[in-house]
Amino acid sequence: MASLQNKHGHVCGGVLIRKDFVLTAAHCNKYGPFEVVLGAHNVRQEEKTQQRIGVKKYHVHPEYSKRMATNSTLYDVMLLKLKTNAALDKYVKVIGLPRKNGKDVPANTNCWVAGWGISQEGTTKA
Repeated sequence: MASLQNKHGHVCGGVLIRKDFVLTAAHCNKYGPFEVVLGAHNVRQEEKTQQRIGVKKYHVHPEYSKRMATNSTLYDVMLLKLKTNAALDKYVKVIGLPRKNGKDVPANTNCWVAGWGISQEGTTKA
């Protein structure tokens, strides 16, 4: 998990997909500029495990702004290019993403989510 933080604190979550890139939602761009905090358990306090890294470039999906007028969540994707590479360790790892030529995830596969927001147990359909 990555915590996107501005001067007010945690505003959005994301995931480290490479040492130098974080994947998040395009709608989070309205809260920037921000730093990416990796290795955090509690986003409200400093921890020895945390790495704070600035964002060099924001890459919002080009189709996202066209969909905003319709309140669509299509293309709500943004990549953040980090100013420096994350140091991978026990607390900071990259998440594995499916390959382009990979197979679809079968229906009824158990999946996990993580975050620091409001939580509710239940089933979500994609």
